[in-house]
Amino acid sequence: MPPSHTEQVQQLFVRHSGLLHGSIASQCGDLVLAEDILQEVFLVVTSRADSFELGTNFLAWARAIARFKTMELMRERQRDRATLSDEALAALEALAPDVESWQSQREALHRCLEQLPPAQRQLTALAYGDGLTPAEIAERSGKAANVVHVLMSRVRRILRECVFARLGLTP
Repeated sequence: MPPSHTEQVQQLFVRHSGLLHGSIASQCGDLVLAEDILQEVFLVVTSRADSFELGTNFLAWARAIARFKTMELMRERQRDRATLSDEALAALEALAPDVESWQSQREALHRCLEQLPPAQRQLTALAYGDGLTPAEIAERSGKAANVVHVLMSRVRRILRECVFARLGLTP
């Protein structure tokens, strides 16, 4: 028995969830909040599955839902930190890379991360995987905060140069 229309739309969501999560995270600046928003987007996508025409651009449709859900939840939370205006979010959405570009960049970054020495890979994991601030990393590692800042700056430069080289771009 073939999957229902709703199940097919849900499968498309799962296939593109990494890209959607990245788009949401770039809009809200918080990986944990982005995960919450992604779950909300899944519920909306599921409830509106019948309005999506299979064979059309799912990612564009889902990104639009994600953008509105992000704006809605960001307003509700009234974060202390500054958030982007609706106009800025719309401008960022318009500049979002296409799927192929995003995937090639992600693959290049993954390969570059694999090439880092273990200490630099661990530092990157603490900063971007665990979301620790340089001060928190310094406390955990026993290094001074300014040393962590310098190390992170070097790692970002190395990764940027590596990704650009893998993509055949000039920095």
